[in-house]
Amino acid sequence: MVWYSAHKDDPEYKERKRLYDQQYRAKLHPHLRYYYGITFDEYGVMFTEQGGLCAICRKPETATNQYGVKRLAVDHDHHTGRVRGLLCSRCNRAIGLLDEDTGRMLQAVTYLAKEGPDECESGGQR
Repeated sequence: MVWYSAHKDDPEYKERKRLYDQQYRAKLHPHLRYYYGITFDEYGVMFTEQGGLCAICRKPETATNQYGVKRLAVDHDHHTGRVRGLLCSRCNRAIGLLDEDTGRMLQAVTYLAKEGPDECESGGQR
């Protein structure tokens, strides 16, 4: 953060960042269009509407890769292709591991609820 604070107003830094952002958008756009049928701008609208938070847990993404914090994943129905929202890596994996089966998800909630309401209402924190 110290480096950024010292250079954020530097015209050369601003130009490099502008070019990087442009390249990132150009690289991400075909991926979003091909796999999900949405544009980078549509992704941005969804991100803004969700407040930059996961549609399930309402928390920001915390998973990282070599570039830093990952972007929220585009969640879609694997049968219809319809985009449902943006999810953090944990929630996206969780519904995937449960095969997007709402019955199994409800069974998991019922199972966890047997432990007592205090534990489940804490958002899974034990």
